[in-house]
Amino acid sequence: MATLDIEPRTALRSLVQDGTVYVRITAPLGFDFDAGCLAVTPNPVFGRCEGFGRIAVLPAREATLPAGRTTVMLWVTNAALDPTYNWWVLESFLDISAASARTATSAEARQKSSAAGYPVRELLQATIGANTQQGSVTTVFVWFLASRFLDLGGAMELHAPRGYELRCVPGVRHITLPPTSCQLKKGVVASTGDAFHNYLVLTLTAASQLVYPNVAYEFGVSAVNPTVPASPNYWGLIMLNPRKEVVDASMNLEGYQLTDYGLLVHSLLASSTMPAVVNDVTLTLTFQRHLRAGLVGHITIGAPTTTKVLCQRFLDVSGGGSSEAQLPLDPNAAVGLLSTHSCRLQNTITLHLLRTRPLRPLTHVLKLGVLNPGLRATRDYWSVELLPGGAASSATSNTTGNATPTAPAQPQNWWSARPLLHMEVPGYGISSPFSGPRIKAYTADLGSRPATPRVCLLLLLSPVAASLC
Repeated sequence: MATLDIEPRTALRSLVQDGTVYVRITAPLGFDFDAGCLAVTPNPVFGRCEGFGRIAVLPAREATLPAGRTTVMLWVTNAALDPTYNWWVLESFLDISAASARTATSAEARQKSSAAGYPVRELLQATIGANTQQGSVTTVFVWFLASRFLDLGGAMELHAPRGYELRCVPGVRHITLPPTSCQLKKGVVASTGDAFHNYLVLTLTAASQLVYPNVAYEFGVSAVNPTVPASPNYWGLIMLNPRKEVVDASMNLEGYQLTDYGLLVHSLLASSTMPAVVNDVTLTLTFQRHLRAGLVGHITIGAPTTTKVLCQRFLDVSGGGSSEAQLPLDPNAAVGLLSTHSCRLQNTITLHLLRTRPLRPLTHVLKLGVLNPGLRATRDYWSVELLPGGAASSATSNTTGNATPTAPAQPQNWWSARPLLHMEVPGYGISSPFSGPRIKAYTADLGSRPATPRVCLLLLLSPVAASLC
């Protein structure tokens, strides 16, 4: 909602019967007025407001625009970025139709003025991650740090770039996000570049679980990646209060780069989710296509920052330990006892592949020893990265696994090379062990159970019953 102060130096009024006076407001590029853009009614000067993209037309009451200051509040959606030319233009027109007021040139205006616009800033911090395989069905994980409070009935809109298909089914994964309903919408929003796209509306439904400022939230939604990379590749997240007013938004979240390496990362399987214990995590990787020798030189697996990877407990159990089914690891790549892999950071492990052997279409099962954190990580994601195989075979600028490398040489250090592929999967969480309710023992010896008062009254004549009472 924008507040405008209009202050004509002289009054403007029509002198003909059924005359009109219109005020036209032209916002900078990227702004979008609502169709009924008068936010506060009634207004003493303007009867209504009609929005047409970044143009708003306001007819004056009684065909008179008085001199002096007039305040009007309008519904408008901010641009995704701060406009380069951030100036608002106000013009008045006399005795023309509403359609003509929208399309008239500035030379026909009776009064004209321009004012500097307000800066468009981002308060919402968010990231987007998913399986980057082209044309695949995936789960898009959204992490954001809320900057405003959202009450019951408040909503979040997740906007996808052109070509992505968002879905409410099979369901939203409320990782730390409070319960919501999901509604799929499709349409054109000016702040997204006037592109027809999919977006989801997630509305809060639990009065006891709301969105609070300075708290991080995570959720996942089902999506289908396009077969062609989107341009521009920006996602959007909008927070709306129960009155459907925008309280915060970010429409230029960097999207993930689509690839065509045919890699699938399956859900993690943990042997224990107890805090602060040693845990064996099973990670399953499936290569759906043949990747030529030397294209991929290293595979880096990253855990959340609070999880410690025990490098010496790594084991490739593919095919029950068969060398034909295991990853082609290089036994002379690293220094020390752990020759096939290394751990530069406490939460990562890098597997070094032979440059002379290709990656075949196989499923590889990897076991990682980790030390669980005491508390669940704020960003509970694991990542898998494919790193280039060296200067002779690097192809970071190409998204296809069987393409001819054309990119410039990569740095000699694999840890500073740009990944060919980066994927994120949800973590397994941290929780206390399950303990059921305490069950009171039941004795089968009726003679040892005390009799109730009702039984005592019925059996008073019996010496045995009397002794029980």
